[in-house]
Amino acid sequence: MSQAAYRIVQEAVTNAVKHAHATTLDVRIRYLARELEIDVSDDGHGGVPAAGDGLGLIGMRERVAAHGGEVEAGRVPAAGSGPGPHAAARRGRRADGVSAPVRVLLVDDQHLVRTGFRVILEVEDDIEVVGEAADGQRAVSMAAALRPDVVLMDVEMPVLDGLEATRRITGDATPGGPAVLILTTFDRDDYLFAALRAGASGFLLKNAPRRT
Repeated sequence: MSQAAYRIVQEAVTNAVKHAHATTLDVRIRYLARELEIDVSDDGHGGVPAAGDGLGLIGMRERVAAHGGEVEAGRVPAAGSGPGPHAAARRGRRADGVSAPVRVLLVDDQHLVRTGFRVILEVEDDIEVVGEAADGQRAVSMAAALRPDVVLMDVEMPVLDGLEATRRITGDATPGGPAVLILTTFDRDDYLFAALRAGASGFLLKNAPRRT
């Protein structure tokens, strides 16, 4: 079941990026008494065909049906549109009407890794790296002080691991808190689901291509 859930999330994210040209996604998983509920929302502008089976949905429907579930897809009504409470706050506008850059906090215990991500991100005009932390405890305090839009979070770190740091950051009751994107070298389902339970908005392997 865990492998099927992972693939469903993977397909949903791929569809949102490929067909709806989404730039921000919010993935939420609810563990109910006898079922698993997965909700993927995004800020894309694509539509869903009337038949409801386009945009890569057929394979997803088959995978879900094999476990006795069903898929719902479509636009969110205007009152609740957008990528969800975390992602909706990701990008604002300056007084001059220009989109404000996405503010990113880098969290990894390896200095060279942080440097590499900073180099990659800072060439983008709409991204600003606002700080770096080498452990989860420092990440929690810096997230509270800097209020970044996104936290790129490693998993295995000293003092406080990335999963617990994610839980503390996303558990902050302050409206418009940062979204956390988990970055790890470990392609493990238990890390993926633990990260999502902790409140992470996404999960990315460090060996992923620069543009995904």
